[in-house]
Amino acid sequence: MRILSLIVIVVLTIVTSRTEAGITSRAVGTNSNSHISLFPYEVSIRRRFCDACAYEHICSGTVYHSKLVITSASCVKGADVKRTNVVAGTSKRLTSAHDGQVFLVEKILEHENADHDIALVYLTSDLKFNDVTIEPVVLATQLPNAGDKAWVAGWGQLSEFEANFDDNLKAIQVPIMDLSVCREAYFWTEVKDTEICAGFLKGGADACQGDAGSPLMVNDKMVGIVSWGYGCARAGNPGVYTNVVILRDWIAEHA
Repeated sequence: MRILSLIVIVVLTIVTSRTEAGITSRAVGTNSNSHISLFPYEVSIRRRFCDACAYEHICSGTVYHSKLVITSASCVKGADVKRTNVVAGTSKRLTSAHDGQVFLVEKILEHENADHDIALVYLTSDLKFNDVTIEPVVLATQLPNAGDKAWVAGWGQLSEFEANFDDNLKAIQVPIMDLSVCREAYFWTEVKDTEICAGFLKGGADACQGDAGSPLMVNDKMVGIVSWGYGCARAGNPGVYTNVVILRDWIAEHA
């Protein structure tokens, strides 16, 4: 499973849209942090594995409306809703009650078709939107083009081979990859028509463990969900994302 953490060894150009302004690239060993105000629709999905255990960040999700979060099915598969919560409005992976809003989970719905790595997380109470750190996402209505600049953020591992996590939200920019090129890269497995690829064939910028469910954004609109890949930021192995554009009707139907 490939879930995002920002292993960036290329210098990324900062441009002008909201999700690009103020975000710097992250190189291994550096401290380039992002802020939740640049990704106010992103939330941390957390679980505890025993009644006495503390909640831990497992993966990310995206606010669709005040009581609904979109994530990957792989993120929440087998999750006990009584031991799962959602934290919104904070840039921190390790957060206290006064930093961000904490919400209990009522139920989780996975897509009935396993080709779609998507799930909906229903909250027991409404998120409190503030136009700064908590906002609903806008879903894209058109598929992105190869070469489009995409942003992805999360709290995942800083490198593939070490389970080292930073407390701060990180963000990277990666280009959308033509699906035929992605399929050539993954000739030994299947990249489905229901998926989108993003990244560099030379590697260097990618998602990693701990970032499943994070939104892939193009022009401030959600086009995908971090789903899978081989390793993290490896040459020849781009990130593979659930295609959200073709799932708009399914999301709306179950919202």
